[in-house]
Amino acid sequence: MTVPIWLADAASLVMAAVIVICIGRMAVARHRGRRCSYDGDGACALMGLVMIWMLQPSLTLEARGLWQIVFALMALWFLAKTLRELLTTSPERRRGRNHVLHHVCHALMALAMVLMLSMGSSTSVAGGMRMTGGGHDPILPFLIAGILLGFCVWQLDGIWAITTHRWPASSDDGEVAVGTQVLLAPRLELGVYAAMAAVMAVTLLAMR
Repeated sequence: MTVPIWLADAASLVMAAVIVICIGRMAVARHRGRRCSYDGDGACALMGLVMIWMLQPSLTLEARGLWQIVFALMALWFLAKTLRELLTTSPERRRGRNHVLHHVCHALMALAMVLMLSMGSSTSVAGGMRMTGGGHDPILPFLIAGILLGFCVWQLDGIWAITTHRWPASSDDGEVAVGTQVLLAPRLELGVYAAMAAVMAVTLLAMR
């Protein structure tokens, strides 16, 4: 299916912003001693970079099979973190907002990257991007996209929860503490993850 060039360009701009923000967050968190999801931000930066390669007709993504392996391993990493969190986190914490769903959705985004890479090679067609290939379940992109959009809404609700001080351990100035550490710009983090999930969902639907 042809992806309109305006959609490819808009998605690429969002992904470029995600890359800059995620790398900047990791650098600032290390410098200021704040807590940051290094693997989550690093994963989003890498996924954003590969998505730009896929969406732009002037760029050619090499070694798609290797990238599929990378993102499959990434999905396993976040699924393993999900299992560890479920086994080690107290029921009281699991009833509130925690990292379990974040890990699950990062794993899902990594699997979405595997799916998009498996949909075929990209070629420039009439000012747009045609994704050719087949053999994938036509229902799967809809299913993953729907879950990612739900994750996006959940992240936006998290931003509102921090703003209205409904998020556990949030302070009046919008900061959130995890244990003895303060999270670095938690609303920005949630906004980045929401944008990543939304763009990935729309791209999956356009490529189906």
